[in-house]
Amino acid sequence: MSKKLFRADKALINGKYEERAYVLVQDGLILETGAQSDWSGVADEEQDCPGVLIPGLVDAHSHIGLLEEMDPSGDDANELGNPVQAGLRVIDGIYPADASFKDALAAGITTVGIMPGSSNLIGGQGASLYTAGRTISEMLIQEPNSIKGALGENPKRDYGSKGSQPFTRMGEMALLRKALYAAMRYREEQDENPDLYDLELEPLKWLLERKIPFRVHAHRDDDILTAIRLAEEFHLDLIVEHATGAAHILDELKQKNIRLSVGPFFMTRCKREMQDISAGLPALLEEAGIPFCLISDGPELPAEALRFMAMQARKEGLSELATLSSITNQAAENLGLSERIGTLAAGYEANMALFDGDPLDFYARVSRVWIKGEEVYRETAETD
Repeated sequence: MSKKLFRADKALINGKYEERAYVLVQDGLILETGAQSDWSGVADEEQDCPGVLIPGLVDAHSHIGLLEEMDPSGDDANELGNPVQAGLRVIDGIYPADASFKDALAAGITTVGIMPGSSNLIGGQGASLYTAGRTISEMLIQEPNSIKGALGENPKRDYGSKGSQPFTRMGEMALLRKALYAAMRYREEQDENPDLYDLELEPLKWLLERKIPFRVHAHRDDDILTAIRLAEEFHLDLIVEHATGAAHILDELKQKNIRLSVGPFFMTRCKREMQDISAGLPALLEEAGIPFCLISDGPELPAEALRFMAMQARKEGLSELATLSSITNQAAENLGLSERIGTLAAGYEANMALFDGDPLDFYARVSRVWIKGEEVYRETAETD
C-alpha cells in the first residue's frame, strides 16, 4: 500500500502538458496528479524526474518476439498451409527473451499489440503484452485482443505462387465469406448442442458476436473498402491495419467511423500496394476527424521508429497533442485498453516514460521507464 510520488519538470497529464507536475502512484495505479505547488501530502517514496514525463508509448501493431529480427530459425509469424487459421494463438509463438523487447523499453514503449503475420487471410489471435517480463504469463495483458486478417498482395503471393488459393482478390473474399458463414452455422448448432466445440470456428464466432475486433491488413484503398464491406456484411468490429491508401477515401472512412492503425511509413515503397505511402496521411486523418494510431510493424522497423514516425507526422502537419496521442492513448484505444493504459490520470496504470527533452525532438533520450510504477529501464552511462 506504499505511495510513490513522481515529480516531473513537465508531464503529459490527461492528454495535456502541465509544468512542474506530480504523479502519485499506489499499487501500480495512478492515485492522483496535480501541480507540485499544490502537493501537501505524504508519500513513502519520492522521486525527482528531471525532464518530460509521458505515458509509456503503445505500439498497437507489432511482430516482435515472433520474427526475432528476421532470423529464419526464429520465424514464427506465419503458419502456412491453410489461408484461414483462426485457431492459432500468437502467444504460443512469442519468444519473451527476444532482444526487441529490451529495445522497445529503451524506446519508451511499455505496451505492444503483437499480431500474427499477414500471409494468411485469417492468421490467428493477437495479444497485448507489456515489454518487460521473463515469461509470457508475466508480460500478458490481454489475449486474444483480436483476430488478425489480411487482404491484398500478401495472401495472393504466399499461396497463389505455390499453386493454392487464393490467386485473386475475388478468391480472398470467397474464402473469408466461406469461413464466416461456417462460423454462423456453427453458432446456430452450438445453441442446440452447448458441448459442441471447434478450435477454428470458435474464434470466428467471437468475431460475429463482436467480442473482439477483426484487424485487417489492407494497404490499397480498394482493399480497405473491401474490408469495410465484409465487416458490414457480417456485423464485425473492424480495425484497418496500415491503411496506406486511406487518403483517397477519407469521406467513406469518416462516414463509416472506421478506426485505423497507420504505418509504417518510415520506409520505402517495397510493394506495389504501398505506392501511396506518405507521412502526411496522419495530418489528413486528424483534419477529417478519423481516429487513428501509429504503428511500427516491428521488427520491420526497429522499436525507436515508432517515435521517429511520430516526428515525421508532426513535421508534415499533425498537431503536437494528436501526435503524442497517436502513440499513447489512441494506440491504447485500438487495443481496447484505453480505460487502463495510455494516459497519466487517476485510475490508470502507472506506465510512464521519462525523456530528457521534448519526446518529439530527435535528440531527446529516454532516461527511465516504469510499468505499474516499477522501474523497468534506466539509461546507463554506457549509452551516453
